[in-house]
Amino acid sequence: MQKTCAGLLLIGSILAAFGGVAAFIFLFVRDINVYILILSPIILACYQIPAAVLYGLYKRARQSEQEPEDTDGSSPKEQVLFVCTHNSVRSQMAEGLMNSLYGDRYEAHSAGTEPSIVNPRAVSVLLELEIDISHHRSMHVNEFLSQEFDYVITVCDHAHGTCPVFPGGKKIIHHSFVDPSSLQGKEQEMQAAFRSIRDEIKDWIAKEFG
Repeated sequence: MQKTCAGLLLIGSILAAFGGVAAFIFLFVRDINVYILILSPIILACYQIPAAVLYGLYKRARQSEQEPEDTDGSSPKEQVLFVCTHNSVRSQMAEGLMNSLYGDRYEAHSAGTEPSIVNPRAVSVLLELEIDISHHRSMHVNEFLSQEFDYVITVCDHAHGTCPVFPGGKKIIHHSFVDPSSLQGKEQEMQAAFRSIRDEIKDWIAKEFG
């Protein structure tokens, strides 16, 4: 609105200036042919310059409409990548927990150096917290090489040794968690082991990012 008003004032000033020039010429030039010869380019400019100004204002208005606005005043979310060997349990749970707990500030992803499948028990214990990762798939770290991340977090020693440096990672963090799928026991014992690692990851995320 302020730019439009300024543009209209500029157009008015230009027209007034040219009107003054035309009147000044008329006072000193009595020959009508000479007067028309001098005044013709001035009249042409009176149309061209305001038209150019108006077109510039129009382009600015269209650009403003096309540019996305930050309606809630929030800052862009920081990008986080959790990495483990198979992208099956620990990194998958970390991704789900981060997005659930702090999704207003962080956008988490996960990947593996040797991806396999998402472990059903990892899905099950997160559902107990009303976090659904059943739609996740196991992804390779190479799928993210072209992206930049504020944090790249390795959650197992093997992944840290295999992928100690990530090209798009601004900050690399390593914190190893036990792989519950490597443990042996009855179904109840396995579920308890998965819950224990889930809670360890949750507490660590809350401590580091909460």
